[in-house]
Amino acid sequence: MAAAQNPILWDTLLDAEMNTRYWAKLTGVFTRNCRWLKFFVALTSSGTAIAAWSIWQTHPILWKGVASVSCVLSIYQSFIVPDDRVKKCATLAATWKELATRYNLLWIRDRDMTSAESNEEFSTMKIRESSLDETDFTKNEKLLNEAYREVLKARG
Repeated sequence: MAAAQNPILWDTLLDAEMNTRYWAKLTGVFTRNCRWLKFFVALTSSGTAIAAWSIWQTHPILWKGVASVSCVLSIYQSFIVPDDRVKKCATLAATWKELATRYNLLWIRDRDMTSAESNEEFSTMKIRESSLDETDFTKNEKLLNEAYREVLKARG
């Protein structure tokens, strides 16, 4: 394994790659869910047009249920998965990608971390990494494990 050169840099590179994959996956989930929620709410909130459909004439209880679900989902979307949360998740994905790229370039250039410049760059990136605020998000263990397996497969 290449990690024998500098295990701290190697482990940091792998962590950054895993975080890149994880946050990209989570952003995808949030984006898809928001898109479907917005579509459903928009479709069902145009009440008079939808209410005129003949299916609701024969099943009025079903229409009341759909309208109620639409109302609840509209509230859920606003408070649980607001657009700014999706943007923050996407920003985390982009930042981790940038860090992973920079760690990888550092690995290619000076995997033994022999120069003062390399050590300074590494320190700067670690400080930036530590400033990332991920506290708004609960870890999704399934996505985290997927990201871990992908990095393990790619890097061995």
